[in-house]
Amino acid sequence: DSDIWVKLIGHFNAYNLTAVFACADILGLEKDELLRFMSTLDNVSGRFDYFVTPSNITVIVDYAHTPDALKNVLQTINEIRTKNEDLIAVVGCGGDRDKTKRPMMGHIASVLSSKVIFTSDNPRSENPETIISQMEEGVEPQNFKKIIEKMRYLVSIPNLDRSFKYVISFLDTKEEMRCKEEIIVIPRINTTA
Repeated sequence: DSDIWVKLIGHFNAYNLTAVFACADILGLEKDELLRFMSTLDNVSGRFDYFVTPSNITVIVDYAHTPDALKNVLQTINEIRTKNEDLIAVVGCGGDRDKTKRPMMGHIASVLSSKVIFTSDNPRSENPETIISQMEEGVEPQNFKKIIEKMRYLVSIPNLDRSFKYVISFLDTKEEMRCKEEIIVIPRINTTA
């Protein structure tokens, strides 16, 4: 038996690493070397990327675009945070894509977050307000008060209350998330593409 320390966070990553180890074992790879290699792995760009603002707010960027992926990431955050702080999820659904998942995404975000900001992500040929409305359809009445903003093209969260220690963005990885002092800005991707 051996222990392994990895840089990856969450049950979903533990399951993935277990599958990698099992496959490598079946293929006859040397276990100690495999464990050393696995301990050096970094997350994939756009999956659980994070940075900390000057005011100690942790910003996590993940391109979870399915209900299951969104749920896994939010559950992971809720497992590692102390519950003395709140969590804002910035969630968007792309246009001209699976419309049936939009209410599910809205429901999951509103249940597993302290506050939610809905955006249309990349609306393509669809009306951004329609996309956001479809996301809102999944929000139960008791959670509707958690929606603090509905943004069409740009999400800006100036001067966050100090109780908000986690901001999670579930937007397309083509978007860069920048932070300068107390303002977190997520620029919109080209909506004409």
